[in-house]
Amino acid sequence: MKYCIDAQSLIKVRTRVLLSVGVPQSDASLLADSLVTAERWGHPSHGMLRLPWYVARLRSGAMTPMTRWDLVVDNCAVAVMDGHDGIGQVLANDAARLDIDRAHAHGVSAVAVRNSNHFGIAAYFTRKRADAGCVALLATNASPAMAPWGGRVKVLGTNPWSIAAPAGSRGVVAMDIVNTAVARERSTRRPSATRAFPHPGRRTGTALRPPIPGRPSRVSSCPWPDTRDTSYRS
Repeated sequence: MKYCIDAQSLIKVRTRVLLSVGVPQSDASLLADSLVTAERWGHPSHGMLRLPWYVARLRSGAMTPMTRWDLVVDNCAVAVMDGHDGIGQVLANDAARLDIDRAHAHGVSAVAVRNSNHFGIAAYFTRKRADAGCVALLATNASPAMAPWGGRVKVLGTNPWSIAAPAGSRGVVAMDIVNTAVARERSTRRPSATRAFPHPGRRTGTALRPPIPGRPSRVSSCPWPDTRDTSYRS
């Protein structure tokens, strides 16, 4: 049976879950809103399914519920924040505010955040900067999730990045992409493990090099992507 739940009700429920594990009201509301916004923007891989993972990290201590940060480098237009393993969305949001203030004061700004956590969809934060009249670029590293072309061991992160800019009467133009052909969480949402994987960019078999003309290729669970696409995943 399918249920239709409005966005605000979903945000309230998710906020209560986060409050139950010690996250302050304002931070819980921000995190819940980012998850629901991801769903509304068509990015379920960074939406509701992330909440149990965040709760597990909060309970394990990998992510602290009370997010506090220090400014460890402050050189006018350039700053570095230490997030002390706080909530990624809260740190990214505070970095955006700092970024906007510095950009308006100096004409340009670069803010880095270290000791942070997963912060959801990058465009959620670049759009904030564009709404404030700034051209924004946000990039982050990530844990290994992708093998290099022809390889079989995942050594590269998805390393998401987003660009957003004001577009006058058209609002904001934004781009949010990663290095992989498909998000890992999208692959785990398949209804059946026996169903053919819809994204040829992910490798699930043993053939990890492009076929050599004239030689029989090894067994592979999905067809090789176009050789122009180097963003397949292990």
